[in-house]
Amino acid sequence: VAAETPSAETLAAPPITFSESVSFSKDKSSVVDINQKGIGVTQIAINSNVDKETVVEVTYLPEKPAEIPEIKNVYQYFEIVVDLKPEEIEKATANFEVSTAWLTENHFLKETVSLNTFEEGKWKQLSTKLIEEKDGIFVYQAKLKHFSYFSITAHSELEFSWFKNLIPPTFGS
Repeated sequence: VAAETPSAETLAAPPITFSESVSFSKDKSSVVDINQKGIGVTQIAINSNVDKETVVEVTYLPEKPAEIPEIKNVYQYFEIVVDLKPEEIEKATANFEVSTAWLTENHFLKETVSLNTFEEGKWKQLSTKLIEEKDGIFVYQAKLKHFSYFSITAHSELEFSWFKNLIPPTFGS
């Protein structure tokens, strides 16, 4: 039996990882600028309540990790790893970019873009706000409570309109 050659479609792009050592100081904000092409996250700001030296690692994931459930309308999956327990985080935010071309191609609204976190076995939408518009890119900021897998998603006007609440008549009625 001949082995099948994988098609170009099945060969996913490799993950892209950014990492930086950070010294967290109690009651002081630590900002990590992520200037890595291919990673949608551009900045992580963390206020910690502990003094700790650790590494902030952000990895763009070209596809959904096998162990997590599907989520609709994904722009990008990524993982953030920081050796801080949730109780050691006073406040954390992530800034990320979404191309206007992706929103336009998919008929998504810029107001519906959100960052989602994988928590307790399911996706949870985080508080996300649009903070800047520039050269074909929208920049958003979301509040983080912990670090794990994340996804950037958006929705169309139809998905948010009253049409989605219509119940079609039963066949033959």
